[in-house]
Amino acid sequence: MDKGQDLLITDEDHSYGISDRAIVDAADTLTALKKLVFDDKKLTMAQLMDAIDSNFEGKEGERIRQLCLAAPKFGNDVDEADEMVREVGRFSGSVLKSYVNPYDQPCKISREGLSWHYFGGLGVGALANGRKALEPLNDGSISPMRGMDKLGPTGVMRSALKAGFEESYASCLNQKFSWTVMQSSESREKLAVLTDTFFRNGGQHIQYNMVDTDELKDAKVHPDKHRDLVVRVGGFSAYFVMLSPEIQDDIIYRSEQGC
Repeated sequence: MDKGQDLLITDEDHSYGISDRAIVDAADTLTALKKLVFDDKKLTMAQLMDAIDSNFEGKEGERIRQLCLAAPKFGNDVDEADEMVREVGRFSGSVLKSYVNPYDQPCKISREGLSWHYFGGLGVGALANGRKALEPLNDGSISPMRGMDKLGPTGVMRSALKAGFEESYASCLNQKFSWTVMQSSESREKLAVLTDTFFRNGGQHIQYNMVDTDELKDAKVHPDKHRDLVVRVGGFSAYFVMLSPEIQDDIIYRSEQGC
C-alpha cells in the first residue's frame, strides 16, 4: 500500500501507464481554428466561440459547423492536419512523462482503444472540428473523425504513420471495410499486403470491421435478425445488437473503406 501498487506488480515491474486519449479531437480542433480564424479569416474567434457555446444551434450555428467539418482533418494524408496530431501527441506525451512512478521512473503512456471515446465524449462540449456536445470522441486513439476520412485506407495509414505516436507503448487504429473484401482471394491479398506495409513502415496497431454499413443499420432496427453479428468496437469485440444505440451509431458512421 505504501507503494500504491497492485499485489501482482513485482518490484521488477515498473510499468505504470497513463491513458492518453482525445489527441486527434484536440488536433483537428486546433487545425480548424487555425484555418478558419487565422489563415482564411472566414470567422472571427468570437463567432466560432459563440457557435461552440450554443452547440451550433440555429442557421448560423449550422453554417459555422459545416465550415468546421470542411476544415482539414486527420486521416486524409494532409500534412497540416497530420502534423498537428503529431505535435499535440508529442506535447501531451512530454507532460505525462514528466511524472514519475513510485520507483522514480517516468510514467509510460498508453493510447489504447476500448469504448472510452463514448464515455469521454459525455463530458466534452462542442468542438471546432464540428463535433457536437456530448457526442462520442474519435474512436481508438489514432483513428480519424468518423466519416471524415475521404481518401481510403491508404490515406488513413499515411496520416497515422506521420503522426507517429512513438511516445506511447500502445495506440489503436480502427478501420471498417465492406464484407465483400473477404469474398475474393485478390481482395484478401490486397488487404494483407496493405496491413503488412503499414506495420513495416512503423504502424503499431490496426483492427478491422468487415461488415456493410447497410447491414449495421438493419441490425439496429431489426436486432432479432442479427443476433450473431460481431463487431470490433475499439480493442475488443462485441455483439452489435447488445451495444448501446450511441455506440451502434458510432460504428455505423465510420467510413466504409474498399480495397
